[in-house]
This record gives sequence, structure tokens and C-alpha cells, in this order.
Amino acid sequence: MKKLLITLGVILSIFLLIFGIIKYNDYKNNKEIANSIHGLVITDYAPLYSVPKTDNVIQIKTLNKADKVYILDQFNKDGVDWYKVKVDGNKNGYVRADTVGYYKKEKSDKVLIADVSQFSEFKIFKTPETFATFLVEDNISGVYIRAGGNHYVDGQFEIYEDDEWQFFVEGCEYIGIPYGFYFADYSRDINKAVEMKDYIKTFLNNHKGPNCKLPVCVDVETSEMEEWSNELWALRIPYIKELNNLLRNEDLKPIYYINASLAYQHIDSLDVDYWLAFWPENGRIPDSLDQLKLTKYSKNEFLRQRTVGWQFTYNGVPNLIDYKIDISIFDESFLENL
Repeated sequence: MKKLLITLGVILSIFLLIFGIIKYNDYKNNKEIANSIHGLVITDYAPLYSVPKTDNVIQIKTLNKADKVYILDQFNKDGVDWYKVKVDGNKNGYVRADTVGYYKKEKSDKVLIADVSQFSEFKIFKTPETFATFLVEDNISGVYIRAGGNHYVDGQFEIYEDDEWQFFVEGCEYIGIPYGFYFADYSRDINKAVEMKDYIKTFLNNHKGPNCKLPVCVDVETSEMEEWSNELWALRIPYIKELNNLLRNEDLKPIYYINASLAYQHIDSLDVDYWLAFWPENGRIPDSLDQLKLTKYSKNEFLRQRTVGWQFTYNGVPNLIDYKIDISIFDESFLENL
């Protein structure tokens, strides 16, 4: 009996020791991930090595483009830049630094903002990691994601939610890039403006993540579902202003997205910051936001002073940004206080 108890005691001790080791390794692994830089493979193939050298060394596996890697350390050895990384959640190794990228918070030469919706995802990006890799590779500074909006269908006012906003949030949160939500609004009476304000407030309260740092945006561009006459614009303007006031009362301070020509014609004195769409289609990224202010829209002093962003393409930039996607350049100060 005594031998049996001793045996059981030894077995229990071994079990507890193994359990403790597993729990400690899990704790250590999770802590390393929590303190890591979230990176992505930016080349088609990236060898993962057991030690930081390429000759006469075991290659643990080959990583593919857009694979997640958690960067634990950065260093140079024998003139080569290396990252110590964790992959597959628990496997450590080494990759050359030129095969992996991550979002760098340092100030860029140009503040480029991508805006995306469910239509972008279905046409271009297969996974959140693919989307995040695009942001890293093309030096995007921030992202606006369509959360939803409202429209009139057969005369009936409807609020809708974008089907894929979570997809884009997942990619942004992984790399830690600042993002914000935009909402399309076509309200035509005070009750609908209030309803839209409540929807925006509730959505942000429920879904705003740690890196949701850009100001909320209201898209008042013309609806693709109907032609907008001057008379309809005249009807809309009071409720555009009212929604702005309602959101400001909630301390949301929105920016407003609209085609530059329409802003110039209809809402050129609204007390908001403007994000204007104007597509010169010259196949290049503007040097700065000032280039928009040198167009005919500069004739309106108020509009010129309040413009913070310029969507200069809806189709990428040849030889620079291959994805057919909306890209804007924003004022350099736009990200400074985030």
C-alpha cells in the first residue's frame, strides 16, 4: 500500500511538473506576442531559419506573402539586418528584415489615407492579412472604413451596415494603423438626421477598437441610386447641417466627404473640415494637399482653409499603388494629435 501511495505521489508530481511547464510556456509565449511588433511577410517567399545566418543552417519552414509574424527583436549580424520572430503562434526563428514589414508610426513624407468598403474586399483583398500587407507595402498612413449609412429605397428611408467592415478592422488592428469609420448620409428631414446620429453614436460605442483614432466621417456624396437636382440639394442642406450639429453635440467633430465640385456648388460654407474628391487622373501622387488648393476650388477662401483631405484617385496609382482603390492625401497635421 505504501509503495502504491509513493508511486501515485511520484506520478502526480510529474503530472504537476509537466502541467506547470506547459502553463509557464504558454504564459511566456503570450507575453512575447503581447510585447512584439506585429509584422507581415512582404515577399513571395521568406525562409524562416533556426539561427540568424543563411549558409549551412536549418531552414525551419518557408513563409508566404501576408503570413503573420511577431517581431521579437531586431539586430544586424555580419552586415545583414535580421528579425527574431514568432510564427504560427508559438514557433521562434529568424528572418531577413527585408522579407518582413510592419506599420511604422514615424511621420511619413506624405499622409496617404485609403478608404475601403465591402466592394473593395470582394474585388481585391482575399484576407485581412492581404489588406494589411498592402497598407504596409505602400506606406499608407491611415484608413477610412465604411461602416454603413442610409439611403432611400422605393421612397423608404433605410439604414444599412457595410457587410465587411469587420474584415478591414481586423487588418488595421493587427498592424496598429489608425483608422476611422465613415457613414453615408442622405437624410431629408430632422427625424432622419436624429436617427442617423443615434446610429453613428451606437455603432462607435459598440465597435470602436483601440486604433480607431481618426475622426468620424460623414459621406454626403450623391447617391448612385438617383439623380440629384439643385432642388434636392437645397432640400438636403439643412439636414446636412443639422446632422453636423447633432454629432458635434456628442463631441464627435466629424469631417465631411464630398466631390469637390459639389462642395463648391452647394455646401461651401459648412462649419466642418472637408475631405474632397477630385480625380485629375494624371497617374501620380500629389506632392501635397496644397496642389488641390491651387485648382479652381481655391477661389473659395473658406473651402480652401477648411479642406484637410483630397481623394485624388479611385483607381490606385500606376506603377506605385497597383490595387484599384481609393487613395487620398491629407494635411500633414491630420495624424499629429492621435
